[in-house]
Amino acid sequence: MQYINSTNEFPTYFNRWCPNCDDDTSNKRDLFEVVAKQPAETTDFTEISKRFVGFSDEQIFFSYVRCEKCSILYNSIYFSAEQLETLYKSMPDNGGGENLEHLSRTQRGYVRTLSLDKTTSGNWLDLGADIGLFAAELRAQAPNIVVNAIEPNIDVHAVLQESIGQSGIISTGWADMPEQRYLGISAIHVLDHLVDLKTELLRIANHLEVGGVFIAVVHNEKSFMRKILRKKWPPFCLQHPQLFSPLTLSKTLGCRI
Repeated sequence: MQYINSTNEFPTYFNRWCPNCDDDTSNKRDLFEVVAKQPAETTDFTEISKRFVGFSDEQIFFSYVRCEKCSILYNSIYFSAEQLETLYKSMPDNGGGENLEHLSRTQRGYVRTLSLDKTTSGNWLDLGADIGLFAAELRAQAPNIVVNAIEPNIDVHAVLQESIGQSGIISTGWADMPEQRYLGISAIHVLDHLVDLKTELLRIANHLEVGGVFIAVVHNEKSFMRKILRKKWPPFCLQHPQLFSPLTLSKTLGCRI
């Protein structure tokens, strides 16, 4: 279990162990490395829920701590699972008004790294699929692949169904997915969002075929932009309970997949 209990100081939210190595930093708040001007853990849930989507000049997020054992940067105080289900079930798509062709071009680049072709067939699972830009590019390059998708935001399901095709299945979670193994599983900007990271990675591993492919894209908390923008770096937000660097992502995936 990652959630320990509700905090004494902030009963709305929960203490959380390191999502990678289970080190307990719940009583080490002096180790906070990145703290917002208005920390989320001191803000009422009703107010914070109004700011779950989008960015503003006064960013609000849960304070980030650096794990002393594995170095991952994460929120040791965060939303409960029930709060997250409420927040994620109805929200705008991840495009944020950006040009869809530009976004699709990025997804196309991700697909090209997979070296698929028109003869490739099998089942694929797209986690956090949003409106299905990655799935659409995948099907364009390998039309014999059947894509299923997990997307908790039900408001985008109609558009997502068009992207994955009528043969694909959409669910808000693993429970309603068919019990099968996949040729590949994609998680484009998903791992940053997973509260129970270890459980999800083990589930991914258990649903891959032998020799299957797992592709993940995450933000880099050691990037040049993070150093320049400091706490105003956009990935410091309410939706990211952990953030990775090349080192911590390698550590996390190296012992799971």
